[in-house]
Amino acid sequence: MLRLVSLLLPCLFFLCSCAQEADSLQPVVTKRVHRLGDTRITVSLSRYSGDGSLVFLCLHDSERTAAEAAKTILQEKGGLLISIDNNEERYIDFRLSGRKHRFDPNRIFTTPGIRETLRIFNSHSARAERELRDFASFLLGLLPDSSLLIAVHNNTDRNYSINDYLPNGRLRNDVLRAHPNYDMDEDDFVFTTDSAVYRMYADSNINVVLQHNRRATDDGSLSIYYGRRDISYTNIEAEHGHLEEQVRMIRALVSRQAAKGAEPHLSRSRRERREEANTSRPE
Repeated sequence: MLRLVSLLLPCLFFLCSCAQEADSLQPVVTKRVHRLGDTRITVSLSRYSGDGSLVFLCLHDSERTAAEAAKTILQEKGGLLISIDNNEERYIDFRLSGRKHRFDPNRIFTTPGIRETLRIFNSHSARAERELRDFASFLLGLLPDSSLLIAVHNNTDRNYSINDYLPNGRLRNDVLRAHPNYDMDEDDFVFTTDSAVYRMYADSNINVVLQHNRRATDDGSLSIYYGRRDISYTNIEAEHGHLEEQVRMIRALVSRQAAKGAEPHLSRSRRERREEANTSRPE
């Protein structure tokens, strides 16, 4: 009898795991390629079945916890994950006429941001600037209109946290308000351009920061791009390895949106905003 039980138990565990996999949604992955100077940059679009109203963006390929957190939610809810394939590196390298250039992909959505990220790596030139402007337009063009857009990022312990936005923090002038929960890890927090999203997280006693959309320093990040255009944008930030906490913070926003039963606030569509930005962009 014991021998029979010992033989059956592995089979039961295997069947249970198969059932769990069957219950979770699986992605269909397509690749989009953009030529950046002499270098081909690949972006993965992982589409999970569902209504497609949920979109995650992972700009830094080194931030694996963030990608796993997004996939965890997408396997439950469906939607789209857009991620840059970059050999698990944060910064992207490319070549122009044989010369190596480097940049941070979350610093390319405004002209000042493009110039600064190239200068940091001693890579600035007028042509490199144009290349990054085109790459930013390519990435923005992949984002569907009328969707709940959530960026996911990871940080290292105490290197970047909600404390930076508190009254004595180095980034205090970039925010309208901040709500800290001192029982949470300060590295796990939400950063948003949307006052309604801020209130929801604050009411739930989750670390959250509301960007000052007019006064915040223009670093070329996606929060600046959307904040300047009064478009709802939320970044879920967590320390590397804090998967459970990052999933919890994401789930709070997704659940709010489902209960609300409406699209996120978009005074105009993202496409209209992109066109406005392109027509006003300096040469």
